[in-house]
Amino acid sequence: MNTNNQSRLAYWLIKDMNKAIRDYKMIQDGDMIGVAVSGGNDSLSLLELLLQRQVASKEKYSLCAIHVVGNANGPVEKGNLDLLKWLRSCKIKVGFENIILPVGENLPMDCERCSWNKKRTIFEIANKMGCNKIAFGHHADDFAVTTMMNLFFSGRVETMAPCAEYFDGIFHLIRPMCYISENQIHKFAEVCDFPPQPQGCLRSKSSRRRLTEELIMNAESWSQDIRVNLLRAGLKGNQVGGYREKSC
Repeated sequence: MNTNNQSRLAYWLIKDMNKAIRDYKMIQDGDMIGVAVSGGNDSLSLLELLLQRQVASKEKYSLCAIHVVGNANGPVEKGNLDLLKWLRSCKIKVGFENIILPVGENLPMDCERCSWNKKRTIFEIANKMGCNKIAFGHHADDFAVTTMMNLFFSGRVETMAPCAEYFDGIFHLIRPMCYISENQIHKFAEVCDFPPQPQGCLRSKSSRRRLTEELIMNAESWSQDIRVNLLRAGLKGNQVGGYREKSC
């Protein structure tokens, strides 16, 4: 691990993270934040940055890691042992359970339903661990893609909420990396001792999100600012038109 490069990159990423946290009032004193960790670079970077930020943060908060084992095909008997070993080396509490799937439901398990079932499982784990906030590792590119998807498939110029509440405020969901690009995260992950990346879902290659990402990549040949513009448009649309996740 290149410690100097990691410290330098972390410094600038935490600056962007701090701006998002200030803009959307994501973190307050006394928060218990459960970081949803899939094992990918995005979620591992989020946890690492929040841990480093915690040292000098004016808000005094606690962190734990939440890992959901399994996917749309159902739970598996053993999780990613390398990931769990790395999480425990962070010296924080770790909660992990098999994905909770509806009993007796015959509806097809598409990407949206799989995502909701994972989120439901995360809520269950977070509740057991006493969390009042859950942090997801969505980055600026995810927000841009979501804006495009909502425009194409729902006719709305909106994106994910950087900060939202669920169940009448019992949980707040925060996305502190909303101003950080995927490329920045990739560079940071290269200099960190993260465990091996898990195998991606086979359905993701033909998902709507993947097809939208490819469209944006092609459009960048004639508009380099397309991702930034989509991010700004989506966040502005959230403020104008409201959003199905209730904002903090």
